[in-house]
Amino acid sequence: MKILIYTESFFPNMGGLERNTFTLASTLMGMGHTPTILTTTEAQNTEGGYPFQVIRSQAYQTYFSAIRDADLVFINGGMALKISLLAWILRKKYLIIYQNSHLYLRDNKGLLSLMSTSFRKFMANQAQFNITVSQHAHDVLKGLLSNPNIETLVNPIDAELEAIAVQKSQTPTPKVYDILFAGRIIEGKGIFILIDALKKVQNVLNLNIAFAGKGDHEAHLLKYAAEKQVNIAYLGRLDREELMDIYAQSKVLVVPSSTHIEGNPLVIAEALTLGLPIIASNQPAMIEAVGNAGYTFISGDADDLADKIKLLFNGQWTEKQHNTIIRKKEFSYKQYQTRLNAILQTVITPSV
Repeated sequence: MKILIYTESFFPNMGGLERNTFTLASTLMGMGHTPTILTTTEAQNTEGGYPFQVIRSQAYQTYFSAIRDADLVFINGGMALKISLLAWILRKKYLIIYQNSHLYLRDNKGLLSLMSTSFRKFMANQAQFNITVSQHAHDVLKGLLSNPNIETLVNPIDAELEAIAVQKSQTPTPKVYDILFAGRIIEGKGIFILIDALKKVQNVLNLNIAFAGKGDHEAHLLKYAAEKQVNIAYLGRLDREELMDIYAQSKVLVVPSSTHIEGNPLVIAEALTLGLPIIASNQPAMIEAVGNAGYTFISGDADDLADKIKLLFNGQWTEKQHNTIIRKKEFSYKQYQTRLNAILQTVITPSV
């Protein structure tokens, strides 16, 4: 099949959505389909080639042509009305992948917002499948839609990184960092809450801390850490292999997201695959993802985060690290392939 994958953001932007889109396209290609990515993200001069076509445009005529020529449309990253509406008008089957727990919902505080949510609900009900990346989001969506075709497809670690992880696990790597934060450097990711928590444990724990990523609040983070007298290593933006090296050199991943609502962060899958226990804020999807391979803390509560850091480093790390061996299976690439193929088979040969 010719499959169009729409994503608002794609490489060279670097984040979970972009990497998940690449994994989706690569997996579909490996299944014998012909994927094309449609995105609004502009290319860079240094950008390399991809094994599939990437269309970069914000023109509706381009959207129309791309959807018209496709047999099936994936909308990755949540509801995109401009794409779902065109697909519906052109009578193309489309599937929506929601990457967070907002789903299609909007702030219902005004008439326009209510109308927008109602229209989005209508378009979600017309989709061949609505796909969530956590069971929590699946259960919420099931209570909202009359369309019974709702599936959970957990974001995996991709095949290439999984192979790298296996290789690294066979060669023990000295631990350089006790705590790693990996993600966008923005306030909503809880970076300042993490600094506050680290300040609170300094008198009882001597920890090496690393921050990996880029974002609007880099300078603020460095200034805030200096003011709090919390020493951190700021690693900046890392490519995929560099990030895997840093996971291997770290003991614990902290995902302290506060106002930024997570779906099923890829960094959790990656860290678990490298044997890192997780401390994450208690957003429902992350409670589900972490399982017994770490701890969750009250979102936005630096005191509770500090308590969980002390708990993990005062005798619980070995047990939680052992639990990652079982927990990482949920994010295996093979399981992702199997579940994606099952969804596609249902689309291709729907039951009578």
